[in-house]
Amino acid sequence: MGHGLGSAKYAQLQAVLEMAKRHFKEILERGSALTSPEITRAYLSAQLRGYSYEVFACLFLDNQHRVIKLEELFREQSMVPVFIPGSRQTGAVS
Repeated sequence: MGHGLGSAKYAQLQAVLEMAKRHFKEILERGSALTSPEITRAYLSAQLRGYSYEVFACLFLDNQHRVIKLEELFREQSMVPVFIPGSRQTGAVS
């Protein structure tokens, strides 16, 4: 037997990831707050885990640290930065 994941195990793992995503969504819909870095990391991991690309997103919170919205601003297939803070662009960016 090979060392890769079989289709049944892969489907099982995908179901677990979807359950975790729904769990965090339910918790946050009930008004729970992101009160620690660990909880925030778990929430973002559950929301963004299935992406096969890099995502730049903004997490909007109210003054009680409850999620208002997680908005994906843009996505990038490569890891090449579009803008480097502090640098001067000298040509056109395509």
